[in-house]
Amino acid sequence: LDVKKDKFFEVKHPEFPADIFGKDKAIKKLNQKYCNNQLRINDKIFLMFGAIAEYKRIKEVVEIFKVLGEKDKLIVAGFVKRWNQNYFNELIPDEDVPYFLNSADCVIFNYRNVLTSGGAELALSYKKKIIIPDSGCIREMKSSDIFKFDGDLKSLEKIIRNL
Repeated sequence: LDVKKDKFFEVKHPEFPADIFGKDKAIKKLNQKYCNNQLRINDKIFLMFGAIAEYKRIKEVVEIFKVLGEKDKLIVAGFVKRWNQNYFNELIPDEDVPYFLNSADCVIFNYRNVLTSGGAELALSYKKKIIIPDSGCIREMKSSDIFKFDGDLKSLEKIIRNL
């Protein structure tokens, strides 16, 4: 960046408070409100959570799930864009965020190019496994619940299948 190193400093990402409760309660609430009783307690639920944006390559992850087993479920939840904030508030109110995170076994972040992710920190605060590209500041994140991939969809699919 042609900037002197002394111009940079490191700040720890703020922690997110988590409202943790059982997967069964979360699934019951999601089934009632969003999923029309399509989720089961023994399903392996993966979550893509946060802004719905092209750089997160959501469509590519959907293609992976089309060939997986019936018990492998993918939930995509998040806001659309600022100019659609009222629409988003009607779809997924903030108070429902814990239901999505508590229902998930794993949260997927399929970013094309990213430095860091508040969504990853949020998912970790809920004690969830996360799948995330090994790039930017994410390389420095350490946890046995973090599964990093090189950005290639084949390596992402391999991690999903292994989990």
